[in-house]
Amino acid sequence: MDDHLDISSLLAFTEQQEALIAAQNTVTEQVMNNNQDLRKALKEEHSRAENLQEQLDKERAKNKALEARVDQLESRPVNVTGDYVETQRISKYIAAYNPNKRKKLPIPNNDPTLPLWEDNATYM
Repeated sequence: MDDHLDISSLLAFTEQQEALIAAQNTVTEQVMNNNQDLRKALKEEHSRAENLQEQLDKERAKNKALEARVDQLESRPVNVTGDYVETQRISKYIAAYNPNKRKKLPIPNNDPTLPLWEDNATYM
């Protein structure tokens, strides 16, 4: 009779183990699916971060080029000759005044356009 109880208890124990193993497998499968979803989201975020870094690098290079162009334009000298400063505008000529003479002197360069760029580089 003890054998019968032992067999019953063994059967109950194995059923309990199978239920625990099935629950463990379900949990393991859920963890694996969660990990897969996390890996997918991480790959998307990584590619997005790489794209943003590329855009940032392009913008930094563009800013450096623009800063160099601004420095080049700001470093142009203002020609000071005697008592007046030479000034030329695209829309009109400004005659410079020399206090030693009664008449106004024309600006030596009669070209109506200013040389804005020294080279044909594009900055945008």
